[in-house]
Amino acid sequence: MLALEVNFLTGRFVATQFNDRRRGEWPPHPARLFSTLVAACHASEPADPTELAALDWLAAQGAPKVSASTASERELYTVFVPVNDPTVVGDFESARDELVESAQAVETARAKARSTSAAGAERELSQLEKQHTKLSTGILGRIEKAIAARTAMSSGDVKRGQSMLPEQRVRQARTFPSVSPDEPRVTFIWDDSKPDAAVLEALDRIAARVVRLGHSSTLVSVRLTGEAPSPNWIPSDDGEVRLRIPLVNQLALLTEAFTRHRETEPRVMPSIPQRYGAPSTGVASTVPSSIFDETWIILRRAGELALPCTAGRASRVQFAGCCSSTLRSRWRSSSQGTGPTPPQPTNPTSPSSRCPSSEASTRMGT
Repeated sequence: MLALEVNFLTGRFVATQFNDRRRGEWPPHPARLFSTLVAACHASEPADPTELAALDWLAAQGAPKVSASTASERELYTVFVPVNDPTVVGDFESARDELVESAQAVETARAKARSTSAAGAERELSQLEKQHTKLSTGILGRIEKAIAARTAMSSGDVKRGQSMLPEQRVRQARTFPSVSPDEPRVTFIWDDSKPDAAVLEALDRIAARVVRLGHSSTLVSVRLTGEAPSPNWIPSDDGEVRLRIPLVNQLALLTEAFTRHRETEPRVMPSIPQRYGAPSTGVASTVPSSIFDETWIILRRAGELALPCTAGRASRVQFAGCCSSTLRSRWRSSSQGTGPTPPQPTNPTSPSSRCPSSEASTRMGT
């Protein structure tokens, strides 16, 4: 058995649902936990091969059971966040991507040149190296120009600089859906898993380096635990809730996606949906029923109206007059033998003869 316990240090979880950006996610999806573990593994490069192997093993374990308490959603507010304007110092994101692609092309050509003695491969490598050097020199020149101190500024420079001041920056509407769990703890449980000592040690090291789950404001601590609570979210084909779980090759897919977007483009976390439901108790559910006979009409006092017990007869007469035509029709059919026998009215007697005078003004009914 393997169990990973996530503790929410701030008592809340900030993450949006994958299909509704205005709703908070709960419980946390297993695929999100896996991405967090991968990020912690790559916090220092190069990543430890034994830790990468442990993550590959974890992805192959399938959908875990989840133990999570109920959670309440915080009321959603729209906030306006100042955005950085890259035009002030220049947009180097596209240039960086171009430089990375150029370096990859050089490495591919270099490997090709080593594996063959063809003159064309050497010429291609030489040409790509010259292009890469020219591109790198141009980008460095742009950076030096952007950060260099200026003795004189144009009106355009002043305007762009002022746009970076807090009161001048453009604000973008953002929402941060979050939930507050009753118990700030979630446990992911793989009942049938049998990790060896090396896998456990590697996963424990990774878990110790995790600092957040979801939004950066959701600070967490993660640890392996040998005492997992009873799960209340179970993988089931009949479940009504879909949670995202990692694929068997999830680590390779995440690595490929990062190489492509480098955290600069919108991306979608690779995953597969898995239905989850509550665990079966094996006990047939029973429908709650009243302890009174089904022909009784039970009333409950809704206010603070005080009635003396001498008002019993008058109240009964008034209620009978207010009964709906359907109820009266049912009582008529009962007298003809086509329905249940209605309760027979009792002979009204003086309350003073049935209760002490001190109780003559007690309240009726509850």
